[in-house]
Amino acid sequence: MPSTLRHGARVGSRRLDRRHPNPLGGPVPRLAAFALAVGLCLGAAPAAAGASAGVRLDAYTPTATQYTGIDPGSGLFYSYAPSVVETGPTTRDVFYCGNAPSSVVQDHIERSVGRLVAGRWQYSAPHIVFGPEFDPDSHGFFAHHTCEPEVVGGRFSFGGKPYRWALLFTAESVADNSTNQIGVAFANSLAGPFTADPTPLVQTSDDLGHNQYPNNCPLDSAGQTLYCLGEPAATTLGNGRILLTYMGNSGSPGDASAPGEGLVLRVLNLSDVPATGACTACFVSLGSGRTEEAVTTAGLDAWPHDASVAYDPASRKVVMTFDNGPADTTVDGPPVTPVVTVATIGVTGLLSGLGAWAVQGGIGQCLSGYIYNHNSGIVRTANGDVPAGGGASLAALAGLVLDSVDANAE
Repeated sequence: MPSTLRHGARVGSRRLDRRHPNPLGGPVPRLAAFALAVGLCLGAAPAAAGASAGVRLDAYTPTATQYTGIDPGSGLFYSYAPSVVETGPTTRDVFYCGNAPSSVVQDHIERSVGRLVAGRWQYSAPHIVFGPEFDPDSHGFFAHHTCEPEVVGGRFSFGGKPYRWALLFTAESVADNSTNQIGVAFANSLAGPFTADPTPLVQTSDDLGHNQYPNNCPLDSAGQTLYCLGEPAATTLGNGRILLTYMGNSGSPGDASAPGEGLVLRVLNLSDVPATGACTACFVSLGSGRTEEAVTTAGLDAWPHDASVAYDPASRKVVMTFDNGPADTTVDGPPVTPVVTVATIGVTGLLSGLGAWAVQGGIGQCLSGYIYNHNSGIVRTANGDVPAGGGASLAALAGLVLDSVDANAE
């Protein structure tokens, strides 16, 4: 297995890259960024090339599609954490975390447009739509990294101006894993330009409220820095509300005296975001009276992370995909997982914390054709819903460090 720039590794500052401090070391093949794997890996053989993509919430029939993907080009590139917006039955906009130029480890948000042609998705060459250079302050909160995008449509207002699209992203001001915050930018076109709120939407010090770790991530019992904030995923819930989940130290659950890394949820209202300063009115009070809660893990056999979420308004269920299985720990191996798990939960049970997830299955090598499957992105409509009639089709990224030479390597 060659040493490569790993698809999906947290590079430069991300949680898993402490295991691989030099993600650009070693020979690197040309990588294609996305493998489309739809359905559930229940032991069924992949369907023939060109098979229809779609998984219904009430059926979950295992299906698969022929590999198609986004190619970042020749060079040393990484690409992961997709947010997929289906704007029509034959058009998808895919936003993901990537680097540019080649060999430079600095996270940017890139966009590629996919079109369904003769039963196969064909994607345009990616280009940067948002990045650290968009921060007007060279020491601003996203001056070093912008990553893990999530794009959702709605009616938003920032600084008194209306916008159609909101881009949530993980941000860092320096590459030391201690400044992770979640930002938001707005646009009236998926192509941009995106106008960023100069104030983080969710700040590092908000992760555990007022605590002894201001502007820094706490340490666990072994002395390792916890992840801090990141990996936002979002979908609309109706009435202008947005469900936001992200990794934080208030999950699992956690508090100032005993932080616990895990998935956190908030409900947002972005109808009147001020041009400057924190948006306290953006956070809707939950049933507990708090504005932040740990996502329940009832019904799951693993802690959810690297999650993607979508909403099915017909059944009032939230669909979640997340990384599962042991991460590769071999020297120079990709620190990512072999399986993406799919689960659903009633929205009321999720927001109250009293519900339980129903695991629907997983996406692994038998469907995707790849050993590593991670950092999934559910194909969703503009407002984050499951596409009508198409079900929860999944765009799961497959790991690109493989046991043999294949279509991903030159």
